[in-house]
Formats: sequence, structure tokens, C-alpha cells
Amino acid sequence: MITAETLQAMIQAMDKDGDGKCSKEEFKEPYMKVQGKKISKAEYDKLWEKIDTDKSGDVSVKELAAYYGFEIGLNGKVIEKAEDEMDDDSILEALRMAALLSVEPEKVPEEPREKKPSIAEKQVRVKSVHMKGIAEPDNLERILLEECQIGDVTKVAAVADKIAAKGMSVRVEDDQGKMPLHLLARIGDQAEDVIRKILDQGGESKKDINYTDLNMKTPLHIAAEFKQGKLLKILLDRGANPLMQNKEGKTVLHMAVQSTSEEITTILLMHEKVTPKKDELVKLVDNDGRTALHIASFRAEADMVKLLLDHGADAKAADKSGHKAAGLAGKANRRKSRELLEAFSP
Repeated sequence: MITAETLQAMIQAMDKDGDGKCSKEEFKEPYMKVQGKKISKAEYDKLWEKIDTDKSGDVSVKELAAYYGFEIGLNGKVIEKAEDEMDDDSILEALRMAALLSVEPEKVPEEPREKKPSIAEKQVRVKSVHMKGIAEPDNLERILLEECQIGDVTKVAAVADKIAAKGMSVRVEDDQGKMPLHLLARIGDQAEDVIRKILDQGGESKKDINYTDLNMKTPLHIAAEFKQGKLLKILLDRGANPLMQNKEGKTVLHMAVQSTSEEITTILLMHEKVTPKKDELVKLVDNDGRTALHIASFRAEADMVKLLLDHGADAKAADKSGHKAAGLAGKANRRKSRELLEAFSP
């Protein structure tokens, strides 16, 4: 940034005779070097008339600022753009002149970039239900959450009906931030009907599907973790976001691979709602800098590794410790996986 101090330093650098001023001849030499070409005496005289507006024979800070399209603020320090006079060529010339004279323009500190809140951080928490102690018989919200924890789908459906009859909402969470959908996701394939019921009754299906608990897990994370393929499809069909990451930075793909289920991983990668996001999904890393392929290399069989490679996973990617998937496979004594990964990462 060009400041008043920068311009003053430029004038001092051009002041060869030490009189504290910059004369026409003193300005000429650096100016000609910056231009990179010769100009005639008549052209330079015309230029000087434009610079030396007070006809003193010397250039002042104010005059130099005006020539480059700036103006000095009232405090004598702040440089502001002169309206209708500033252009990129003027800025560039001023910077080149400062560089030639070994005058360092003042650097403007970058303003810290505001971190965009994640989907999880932007969500509005639903009503939290205290789960300690003995529940009162009429505390239907707590009873609903308890039955979801137990996994009795018949009782869950019955309590949900009672809640609806009283005009209450099933959109509640327990002390861990888990809604009924999170709790039922563990047994998802057995609870398909009641899960649809809970989603429809809540009236906020899209929000609830992507709602995160206190560990930032969505129902989709849990469905993959517990190998619930049917529920995985239902959630994706209804708009579950496969790119959301939990507190450890893991996506649903990390969770699917971590479960070591090729079936679940295949369902996920082949789903029509995931396909447009697949390239991004296979590249997302957890807090250790590991993609799903890194996890597969030491936790799953070679077929899982091949599945991920076939869907675009990068065998050359290194985690935060500098380990590639092939190296991790070697450490885990998974020879087939290591050989396969080395073939993709020479």
C-alpha cells in the first residue's frame, strides 16, 4: 500500500544533494528507469509541469501523491484515492518507483477471514429433554426417547401417536443431542415404518435427517456405522447430506468403511443422490488427514480398497503424518491391499 510515509521516503531517496527536496533533474533518473524507455526533453518538460503544480521547481509529497492519483488526508498521513484520477497504471508505476528506490510500501495486514459456519453449527437445537432420574408417566417426550433407546418400535409408534394427539412434537433430543431418528438408526432396518412415521410427524424431515448430535453425528453416520442399508437408502432419498462430517471429521463414507461392510459402502457410493458428490466425498479427510481409503487400507479387506479405488479414491494422498494408504496397509500386514495400492501409487 502506498502511504504518505512511502511517498516521503521516495522523495528522500531521490534527493541526491541532501537539500530535503526532489528537483526536476533528481526525479528524472528514477522515472526514466521505471518507464523503461527514453522520452524526449519536451515530453519530460510536459510531464514535470503536470507534477510540479505549484511551479516551485521541486516535487512535494502532496504533488507526488496527486500525480499518482492519490490525495493526502486531513491528518497528513492517510492516502485516499482521488476521485476519477486513480487507475491501475498509476498504482503500478508508484509501486515500481518505490521498489526502484528500495522503499518498501506499507503492507496492509490481511483481515482474518471469517470462518463460514458448517451446517451443523448453523442448525437450531430442538427441545432438550432431561433423561436422568425416573420419568413421570405423562412425560411423553422422555418416554419416546427412552423407547427409541430400547428399540421397541411398537411402543415408539404408540407413544408417537399419543404425542400427536396432544398436539406436541416428536422433535426433541436427549442429553447427548440425539433425536429419535439417531436412536432408531442403530436398528434402522427393523424400524423402517416407525422411522418414516417419526419423520413425517415431525414436519421437518430435511432438517431432522441432517440434524447432528453433540458429537456432530447425523442419523446417516449412525446408519452406516451400524450397517443399516435400508435406512441408508431412505435417508439419502429424503435428502441426507453425505458430505457432513462428525466431530472427528469423518463422513458417512468413513463410517461405512470403518464398519468393514462392502455392501453398505457400495449402497452409499452407488446411490443416485451421492453420485454428483462422489468425487468430493472420496477426497474428504478426517481430523487426522485421512480419507476413507486410508481407513480401508488398515481396517478392511483388499476388496474394500479396490471398491474405493474404482470410485476415484486417491492412492497418492498422504495423511497428516505423511502416510499414504499403501504404507498404512503395510504396517497392518495387509499384503494384498498394499500391493494394490502401490500399483495405483508408484
